[in-house]
Amino acid sequence: MGNKNEQERSRNNRLISEKERNIDELSDDRRKLEDSLLFLNDHLQRGYRSLTSINEEDLRDGDHETLRLQRMNEEQEQLFHRHLQETEEEVLESYRSQRKVLDGEIEKLHKKRSEIPWD
Repeated sequence: MGNKNEQERSRNNRLISEKERNIDELSDDRRKLEDSLLFLNDHLQRGYRSLTSINEEDLRDGDHETLRLQRMNEEQEQLFHRHLQETEEEVLESYRSQRKVLDGEIEKLHKKRSEIPWD
C-alpha cells in the first residue's frame, strides 16, 4: 500500500509542478502582450504627433480643410487609445481569471496530496 501512496504523492507533485509552470507561462505571455500593447500605443502616439505637426504646417499655409482633418484625427486617436485601454483591461481580467483557476487547481492538488497516508 505504501508504494501506491508514494506513486499517488509523486503524481500529485508532478501535477502541481505542471500547474506552476502553466502559471509562469501565463505570466510571461501576459507581460509580452502588455509590452506589445504599450509599444503599439507609443507607436500610434508618435504617428499622431507627426500627423498633427504636418497639419499645423498646412494650417499656417492657409489650408483650412486641414482643421477639419485634424479634428477627425484627434477623434480617431482618442478612439484607438480607448480601444487599447479596453483591450488591456480585458487581457488583465482574463489573466486574473485563468490564474484563479490554476491557483484553485493547485490548492486542490495540495489538499489531495496531504490526505494521502504515509504508511
